[in-house]
Amino acid sequence: MQEAAGIVIRDHKPSLIDINAGCPVPKIIKSGAGSALTKDPEHLYAITRAVVQAAGETPVTVKIRSGWDAQNLTWKEAALAAYEAGAKAVTIHARTRAQGYEGKADWTILAELVKVLKNKIPVFGSGDVFSPEDAKSMFEQTDCCAVMFARGAMGNPFIFRQTIELLTTGTYNEIDPAERIRAGMEELELLIEDTGELSACREMRKRFCGYSKGLLGGPSLRSAIVKAEKASDYKGIFSHYLL
Repeated sequence: MQEAAGIVIRDHKPSLIDINAGCPVPKIIKSGAGSALTKDPEHLYAITRAVVQAAGETPVTVKIRSGWDAQNLTWKEAALAAYEAGAKAVTIHARTRAQGYEGKADWTILAELVKVLKNKIPVFGSGDVFSPEDAKSMFEQTDCCAVMFARGAMGNPFIFRQTIELLTTGTYNEIDPAERIRAGMEELELLIEDTGELSACREMRKRFCGYSKGLLGGPSLRSAIVKAEKASDYKGIFSHYLL
């Protein structure tokens, strides 16, 4: 991790480095990474400290979960380990590793962590934020410093713009359907460059279900989306919006 951080900073000069100690995917936690680090604060401290030392002036942040399972809620120990190792902010997804993405995120834990790290470092919130209204509620209920969108931004990258509008003006504009589909096609093109056409088109099936949410004829659109395997398939499906 220390060596990787050095390479990233040297070659790409990022504005920050975020350590993901929240991923619940089995192949990740099996290696001791992801949310496995949340139940091992000493290891999380060592990794964070090593990355902080390699990062120099570049801020290092850490994302954690509330714990391994309901019987092992180690969010406080993990967050303090990250802080003591030099992290500049901590994000908490207030679900356990055992929950994965099921059940409900416990925002009371987020609110408690805000109190624990008050006057130390900022705390960001994650979990069950699928709309601008959700983000506003998270701020109001927890007093966190920022909100991290995850699944809520899949197929809806406009959620960032709309949330800023809501927080600053009290309302936000709906996104024109054609703009939504154009954004989806742009994402598809970028993904094709990265992973190849077939892989990208299959990955974009679930994302285009998000982009097309609420459009006229939604069920038939999604029926076609889940069969798409080429960029031309998507262009045909959304030809009406790409004129």
